[in-house]
Amino acid sequence: MTAGHCTIAFAREAIAAGHHPTDVLAAAFHNGVQHGTRGPHVTRLRDAMTGPDGVTKRASSFSRRDAIIDLAARSAIHGASAENAAGRVEILVDRLLRDDRVVPVLAPAARTTSDVLRVRDATGRIIRTVDQSERRYTTIDLLAAETELLQRATRRQHAGVARIPGGIVDRVLAAHLTLDPDQQAMVRTLASSGAGVDVVVGKAGTGKSTALGAYRAALDAAGVPVVGVAPSATAAHQLAMSAGITDTATVDRLLTELRHRRRALPYGVVVVLDEAAMCPTRTRLALQRAVDAVGGKIVDVGDHRQIPSVDVGGGHYALASRLDATVLGHNHRFRDPVYRDAAELLRDQQPAAAVEVLRAQGAVFDHYAKPVDAWVGMVDDWLAHRDKGNSVLMIATERNTVAELDRLARAHLVARGEVSRRARTYRAPDDRRTVTLAVGDEVILRRNTRVAQPDGTSIDLRNGMTGRVTATRRRHVTVELDAAHRTPGEPASVTLPAAYVGANLDYGYARTVDTAQGATVDHSLFTPSASATAERAYVALSRGRLTNRVYATDDRAWVDAIGRRQGHALAVDQQPAVGRSPRHLMRPRTLDRDRDRQPPLEVGL
Repeated sequence: MTAGHCTIAFAREAIAAGHHPTDVLAAAFHNGVQHGTRGPHVTRLRDAMTGPDGVTKRASSFSRRDAIIDLAARSAIHGASAENAAGRVEILVDRLLRDDRVVPVLAPAARTTSDVLRVRDATGRIIRTVDQSERRYTTIDLLAAETELLQRATRRQHAGVARIPGGIVDRVLAAHLTLDPDQQAMVRTLASSGAGVDVVVGKAGTGKSTALGAYRAALDAAGVPVVGVAPSATAAHQLAMSAGITDTATVDRLLTELRHRRRALPYGVVVVLDEAAMCPTRTRLALQRAVDAVGGKIVDVGDHRQIPSVDVGGGHYALASRLDATVLGHNHRFRDPVYRDAAELLRDQQPAAAVEVLRAQGAVFDHYAKPVDAWVGMVDDWLAHRDKGNSVLMIATERNTVAELDRLARAHLVARGEVSRRARTYRAPDDRRTVTLAVGDEVILRRNTRVAQPDGTSIDLRNGMTGRVTATRRRHVTVELDAAHRTPGEPASVTLPAAYVGANLDYGYARTVDTAQGATVDHSLFTPSASATAERAYVALSRGRLTNRVYATDDRAWVDAIGRRQGHALAVDQQPAVGRSPRHLMRPRTLDRDRDRQPPLEVGL
C-alpha cells in the first residue's frame, strides 16, 4: 500500500469513528516523543494497549478503528509528514492486531458487508460463516480475567459457606411480615445455599434493599460477619441505610484498604455487592479473589438491564445466567400498574410497545418541534408537582440538557422568591468552571472527599449527595443535606470550602439518568435524546411511584434510541478465536492447578 493510500485509509477510519483526521494526527504528534514503528517504545505501547488500561478498558471487544484512536491518544510520531505519520499509525495498529495477546471475536455486527469470518470446528471444517461490518478483537488479558472470575464462582457453588440454621431464618421472616413470597424465597435461598457466590436479580422497585435487610438480620443472628460494598459511595450509603449493613464502603476503597493491609476481611465473611451490574469485570475479579482467600461468600445483587459499568463489565449478567440467579419480580413501587407494564416492556427491549402504553395513559408529550420547547413544558409540570407538595425529579440523558433544565428551573424559583436574588459566584481552583449560588438553591455534590468543619470535626462527602443551600459566604457554603443522604450521628448541615464548591457543586433541579439510578420519587419526568439507551430509559421511567412521563420532540428518533442496548457482553461469550488455547488463559496461575482443567475454546479462524 502506498503512503497516499495509507493516508486515505487512515482518514476514512478517523471519519467513521467520528473524528477529523487532522485532529487525530495532531493528538498523535502532540502527546509523545516516540519515533518509528520499532523499538522499546513500540513494545511498551503494545503492552499498554493490550493491558487492563488499554483497548479493553471500556469495552470487551474493539475494532481496528478503535485501536487507531487509542493509539493516537497514546503515541506520537515526530519527524514525518502527516502522510507518513498516517502510514506509521496503520503499521503499528496492524502489528498490534497480529500480537499474540490479541484475538479475534465473532461479535454481533452493526451492519453486513463482504467481510466474512469463518467458524471452524476442531478438525478445521467450516461450520458457519458470519458477515460482519468490521472484524472485532479482544485481549488475552481480558479473556483471562473473565475466565478466572467464572471459574472461581462456578467452583465455589458447593463451598458450604455461611449456612444459617432454618430456625433462625424462620424467626427473622416472622419479624418481617411485609416481605412478599419472592423476597422470602430470596432470604431462604441465600441463607441455605452454602454457595460461595449467589446472584440476585432485582428489577426496579421490587424491594431488594428490604429483602437484604432481612437477610442481614439473619446473618447477625447467626453470628456471621457481613460487609456491604457498591461501585459508588452513594450506593454504598444507601445499602447501609436501607439494609442496615453498617460496615459498608465502595468496592475500590475496600480493595485499596485490603491491598495496603489497613484492614482484613474476617474468615467466612459474607460480602453483599449492591449495584453489581455497575461493577467492572477486573474489579469484580479482585473482590472475588479477596473473598475466596478468607473462605467467604459474595452475594451479587443488581439488574443487568439497568445502567452498566463505565469500564468493561458484564460479569453480573454472566454470573446470573450461569448460577441460577434468584429473581425478584413483584413490583412494590408503582401505584398504577400501567407504569409497571411500560417499565417491563422497556426492560424487555420493546420500546415502541412501551411508548404506546404510556401514550394511552397520557404520559407521552412528544408534540414539540424543538427540544427547548419540550424542556419548557417539562419545567412547567415540575413546578406544578412541587406546588402540590409532591416529590418530583427531572431526568435527561445528556449533561448539557440537564444544565438547560437547571437554568430554566432556577429562573422560575428566583422569580418566585424561593431562591434568593443575592448570589455569589464560586470559581474552581483551575479556573475551568464557576457556579453561582444563593440561599434556597438545590445542589448536588460531585466528588468524594473528607472536609473539615468549623467546629473542628470532619465529615465525609459523597458524590451524589443532595441538599439545599442555607448560607453563602466568601470562603464557604453551608448546605443542609436531604434526609436520604444524612448519616446517623452526623450533623444535617455541612460546610463546604469555596474551592470544593467551585469545582464540584452543581444545581440539583435536574439529573442525568446515571445519577438518578436508585432514586424513588412521586413523579419522574424524562426527556430522552438520540443518545438515550434502553438501560437509561428503563431507569428513568421507573423512578416514579405515581407517574413516569416523557417529554420529547415529534421526530420520534428517541423511540429508536431507547431500544438500543449498551450493556456489556463478556468477551468469552463473543466466541473468541483462541486456537492456541493459551495456558495462562485457560488455567489461571492464581487457582489450584488440579481443579482448573478446562476444555479449550473451540472457535477458530
